[in-house]
Formats: sequence, C-alpha cells, structure tokens
Amino acid sequence: MARGDTDQMLDLMHPEVEIVVRSIRPGEVLRGRDAVADFFEELSGHFFETHPDVFQPLDGQRIVVEGRMRWMDGERVLRDDPMVWALEFRDGLLFRSTPAQSVLEAEALLAVAQRDD
Repeated sequence: MARGDTDQMLDLMHPEVEIVVRSIRPGEVLRGRDAVADFFEELSGHFFETHPDVFQPLDGQRIVVEGRMRWMDGERVLRDDPMVWALEFRDGLLFRSTPAQSVLEAEALLAVAQRDD
C-alpha cells in the first residue's frame, strides 16, 4: 500500500477508531489512528486486498459488508477468504470495524454496540 493510500484511508477513520484484526494477528484490536498507521506500515511488504461486494446498511451509522480478502500468509501461501465486516461510523468516519463469521453475527455485534452507546 502506498503512503498516499494509507494517508487517505487514515483520513476516513475516527481518531478513536477500533479495528479488530483477523488475518495476521487474529483478535488483536488496533485502537486509534496511530496504531492503525503502524499496522499499515507493518503490512507494507505484504500482499493484502479487500473486495467488498454486498453492503447492508442497518441505519445511518451501522453497516454489514460482505466480501473477500486476498492475502499472503506467513508461509507465503496466497489466501482468498470470504469476509463479513461489522462497521460502525461516528461523525461520518469509521469508528469500529469487526470481522464476523456471518451476516447474522455481524448484525448481532452491531446491535450490541448500538445498545452500549
């Protein structure tokens, strides 16, 4: 990922963004733009592509996205995994991104998040 691409992505993120990692360090939570920037820097020598295909807005701030992630794992094996993301936005910026096993799980994650806010 080019530095300009990274900067553009970071500009779309809330200052207090939380991203749950699924691929390299499953379950790790990145908190804040600086942590996300460090993670992007770590990935700079690796192959990662995300391909969102289906967008299911639940309301103006929560959306379920279905797609695929193509990436090279630590053993240099090219992976092509189906993905579902539960996304939350605040102030028009990405606030939380959590991978899920299914659309139903993503909807449940977003329902709990809405109740907690």
